[in-house]
Amino acid sequence: MGALAFRAAGRSPVLGVMVAYVAVSAGFNASPLVTPSDAIRSSLTAAAAKTVDPGYVVTPVATYFFSAVSSVFLAGIITLVVELVLAKRPEYAPSEEDGDPAADGPAIRLTAVERRAMKLTAGVLELFVAVVAVLLVVPGSPLLGAGGSLVQSAVVVNISVFIALLFAILGFGYGRVTGTIPSLSAVPAIMAGGVAKIAPVIVLFFAVSQFLAYFTWTGIGSVVAVGGADLLRSLNAPHLVVLLATVLAVALLNMLVTSGSAMWAILAPIVVPMMMYLQVRPEAAMGAFMIGDSVTNAVTPMSPYFVLALGFVQQYRKNAGIGTLMSFTVPIAVVFLIAWSALFAIWYGLGIPLGPGVSLR
Repeated sequence: MGALAFRAAGRSPVLGVMVAYVAVSAGFNASPLVTPSDAIRSSLTAAAAKTVDPGYVVTPVATYFFSAVSSVFLAGIITLVVELVLAKRPEYAPSEEDGDPAADGPAIRLTAVERRAMKLTAGVLELFVAVVAVLLVVPGSPLLGAGGSLVQSAVVVNISVFIALLFAILGFGYGRVTGTIPSLSAVPAIMAGGVAKIAPVIVLFFAVSQFLAYFTWTGIGSVVAVGGADLLRSLNAPHLVVLLATVLAVALLNMLVTSGSAMWAILAPIVVPMMMYLQVRPEAAMGAFMIGDSVTNAVTPMSPYFVLALGFVQQYRKNAGIGTLMSFTVPIAVVFLIAWSALFAIWYGLGIPLGPGVSLR
């Protein structure tokens, strides 16, 4: 998509591939929408926090404000870096190597049935959101939390359930109209195919759950967390410095462990309690992790998406190699690390909530 868009604008498709890759990978944890990754991170954070405070709750929207603002902020950063520096390199100028635009195949067109299905799903989406919004406004609604709290409402605390329900309704409606889902009995087989694609993640979560259980049972996490907290307390380091050091450490570790879920499953039982003993909220630690886990995604050859992006680049530049991709991604990753950390520091300094009902201090 990036290559086609840049080529249509008379620019190098190679530049389009690289911009799309860096934007998606280095800014992975910045989104204006709540994502499955938010639900995974919040559940792991909550499990780790409960080793210190059994009643602590972390919702999937705990860092929503910061994440949404970061998505716009990083979009501006990558635009400035690309347009002012990288796009001026001669290797990213349009050339005959880019091939003929017609070679990319015919333009994609929606059929009349698909357009009708899209309109139907758009209407259902609006209706679903409207119904949920009304139920959150009505006093005494079962969706509201204790005392009519919106932050602790069923929608916020269990937002992943509502997202799953929404997409199940939209998917079934679209499939029925287009004929890809002939009947309700076909849904289990389709769901099985979808689950098969995420089977490695399910296996990972099984291992992670055992890992967390052993950490709680043995008390190793508490010992390490208390020891680490005592060390940091003896250094008398400001909380912001500790959080920024966490960003840098995670960014370096991300070069080797490219799965954010796996890495946070390992780090959360240690980092979160340690931060809590220092009177730093778990959500602040999670926010620091989000930054470090994103910025180096685009520069590690350990990532399967790095190889995938290189393959797309080689479609237009046959002699492109790892160095070609690294020469583009490293400058942006460094700028992302500095700029995003600076935004986090300003956010922390101003005391702006990370998400609904979640203050940094």
